[in-house]
Amino acid sequence: MPYSLLSRFQGGLGGSAMGGVFQPLDADWLQWDQVQTAVLSRLVQWPAFPSDVEFLPLFPPKGSPQSASWLSGLALGLLPLLLWEYEAQPHLPEIVTVLALRNEDLAWLSIWAIALHEGLRGQLPDLPQWRQRANADPLLRPLTEAMGDREPITPGQPPSRHQPALPFALHCVAATPEDPQISIHRAHGHSPLAAALTATLMGIYHGVNMTPTPSHQQEARQLFARWAGQDQSLEPDMALALAPGGLLSPHRPRPLVSQIPANRPPAPPFTPADL
Repeated sequence: MPYSLLSRFQGGLGGSAMGGVFQPLDADWLQWDQVQTAVLSRLVQWPAFPSDVEFLPLFPPKGSPQSASWLSGLALGLLPLLLWEYEAQPHLPEIVTVLALRNEDLAWLSIWAIALHEGLRGQLPDLPQWRQRANADPLLRPLTEAMGDREPITPGQPPSRHQPALPFALHCVAATPEDPQISIHRAHGHSPLAAALTATLMGIYHGVNMTPTPSHQQEARQLFARWAGQDQSLEPDMALALAPGGLLSPHRPRPLVSQIPANRPPAPPFTPADL
């Protein structure tokens, strides 16, 4: 579905609030929702992009009481940065290197970044497609190994709470990527954090209309405007014209007038192929 990139930004940030819809007082979800809000505010309210040192105090230490789900919460807290740094290829923001994570944790965050990237492009894979990609990309193997040889998520089957929220959310999405309600319902049976992560991917893939009462629309518009190079606002027509990264022809830079040699012959007039 060709949703605008702005709609996907709004759907992702709005979906990330779904954990509070189910259990608004869950301490684990509340902590990371506050982290995400702080990161988002820091990005849209200041003219200069913050340094990694400025972001670091926004993230709680790994030794907090909720350390068992710290990695899953970190994925939710990093969402504004992952949207901000969305380009033609998925990658983790530099702040991740400052957090001194284990290789296993870095692998799961990289899978999360890839899933977000694919959702923004409108190409979110299902279970067979993830497994097919894992044959060529070893980075994806932890996800396919967590899924197992068969699909363990079936209607009426209680989810395994022994599995962290992030792998479980990725599995819920991959099992039914075209049905947001089923994916979110399954994740809700695990935890509010899993529901928020699942709804984030569903919102990024299906756009802002994925939830009947989406939240964070204005914040997402501000973040998208900054990503698009605007200071505070974005014209609606421009928002609809911008396509996801990798779907436009690459920009071909042209030299400034002062850089053109004086004895160079005049260039021929532009044609539509030059644009």
